Amino acid sequence: MKYDFELIPVPTDALEAVGIIPGVMAEAFVDGKRIVIQKAEDDAFCKSYNEDCEDCPYCCPCCGECLKEQMAGGDGDD
Repeated sequence: MKYDFELIPVPTDALEAVGIIPGVMAEAFVDGKRIVIQKAEDDAFCKSYNEDCEDCPYCCPCCGECLKEQMAGGDGDD
């Protein structure tokens, strides 16, 4: 299963201000009516949600598959 992505322009200065620069992984998720974009911190979501991935932003809402590798640019076929 593939995850659909949209390109949303964000000013470079805003991204750099929070440490999102080329080579750094960022994550985006919905919080109510807001889209939150933040610098990923070493598996922060995986540590927070442990085995319960139900509300994890990396978890596919349709099938429950973890999409972290796909979002990071890997194809998941190591």
